[in-house]
Amino acid sequence: MGTFGSQTSTYNRLVTIFVAVGSMTYGYCSSIISSTIGQPGWFTYFNLPQEGEPGYASITTPAISTANGVFSAGGAVGTLFIMWSCDYFGRKLNIQLGAFFSMFGGALQGGSNSLKMFQAGRFVCGLGIGILVTVCPMYLSEMSSAFRRGWLVGHHAIFLVFGYMLAGWVGYACYFAENKIGTFGWRFPLCLQCLPPLVLLLGSPWLPRSPRWLISKGKHEEAKLVLERLRRSPDDPNNLVAKEEYFQTAEQIRLEGERLSAYGNVWNAVLKKKSYRKRMAIGFLTQWGAEFGGPLIIIFPTEIRPIGMGFSLFGQFAATLILLQTAPMGFDNVGWKYYLVIICWSAFFIPVIYFFFPETARLTLEEIAQNFGEEVAVHLTDATDEEKARLERDLEKRPDSVPQSNSSKDNETEAV
Repeated sequence: MGTFGSQTSTYNRLVTIFVAVGSMTYGYCSSIISSTIGQPGWFTYFNLPQEGEPGYASITTPAISTANGVFSAGGAVGTLFIMWSCDYFGRKLNIQLGAFFSMFGGALQGGSNSLKMFQAGRFVCGLGIGILVTVCPMYLSEMSSAFRRGWLVGHHAIFLVFGYMLAGWVGYACYFAENKIGTFGWRFPLCLQCLPPLVLLLGSPWLPRSPRWLISKGKHEEAKLVLERLRRSPDDPNNLVAKEEYFQTAEQIRLEGERLSAYGNVWNAVLKKKSYRKRMAIGFLTQWGAEFGGPLIIIFPTEIRPIGMGFSLFGQFAATLILLQTAPMGFDNVGWKYYLVIICWSAFFIPVIYFFFPETARLTLEEIAQNFGEEVAVHLTDATDEEKARLERDLEKRPDSVPQSNSSKDNETEAV
């Protein structure tokens, strides 16, 4: 007998590792600029005064701030774009879009022959990163089982930090390039940022589509097949775990659709529904606070997940834009005291998180709604043995059942 919430397959783990390459792309692309602006050849090529030379504060500092700022601005645009595109096109296609823009932006930076071209590349790369950093953890969460979600979605952070580390070591190694004032020392690290998104883009056609997105679009048969591959186990020959998860997800999406119809559309629901506003505030403050000092996808129900994730990550890039645009000037003017901004914000968020953020561990994405005061269509992780046995008997009798309210969507044309 399979174990609901804990069961996962080798296929699920391989998909997780591969999609986390998008997270590594974010880590590398967002941090490689720090070693680039330390390369003497970069200053020389763009005719920028180096530290200690006349004009550094008035010419170079604004150029560095702009390079950081336009990357964050591109990221903010990407997060706003995905609020619409992630539901319309699906998670998989947005992973492909993010990979393409990240790769194209990296190529512009690595091949730039002017500062304007370099800054344009930073913006385009930021656009791709804004998409990837939103959709990759969302996708990972929707592919994970309840009791393994922390470990599987945690690959987002693992690969992200690996990207940071890789950027640091590559930049350090290139600092010792034979020609200090040549272009290899800064062009090679920037060109290397094209490799992870290229790998992601080339392998993405073989990725499965999110079962929750498929169910929301009426693609029930494909959703069942995906869940069976993700939850397959020798201990569960009848795929009961996959059937239970499908049934719970379909019923919850049906229930959420009924609630949503009372508001007219998803944007009205986000603005008018108290529990949704609470989710948006928690998501935004989490990312704002994290940037000033991967949990977002689990607090948002399916119908507002793209909007909530996009809005929350917009908080991250808004905070990044403020910090990176002001940091060079702040350190020039007040030195170490600029760190007090970070300390104060970090202290502020400790009680906010403790008192206002709900626990989400060991619950399915559908069951988390109860921590925001909403109804859950089907309980599984906290169901009694008798309730579980009754549900399993019911599912074995009708393995191909589809919630009635969604069955009419099966023949709809998918928007991809």
